[in-house]
Amino acid sequence: RDAEPGALAAERATARWHEQRDSKTCCMRCLVELAQQVERDWDDERLRLALLAVFRQALLDLGESRHAELRWMGVLGRKMKKFEFPLHHFLN
Repeated sequence: RDAEPGALAAERATARWHEQRDSKTCCMRCLVELAQQVERDWDDERLRLALLAVFRQALLDLGESRHAELRWMGVLGRKMKKFEFPLHHFLN
């Protein structure tokens, strides 16, 4: 049986994050691309929830970044306790 699209997309996004998180510029690009993917796939609940979990973990990882400019974003990850919110809340 093939992996579910949400799980596969989350796996790919996680791998991309781990490859790019050491460079400040690459890290920010990866977060933006992940946020855009969440927005694009918002109507697919399974995919959205899987990608939001990756996005939250990426933000949490930033709390330990060697770049001070990124560390404060870890707070945003801690604020994402539930993923049941409207798209406009995510975009704000």
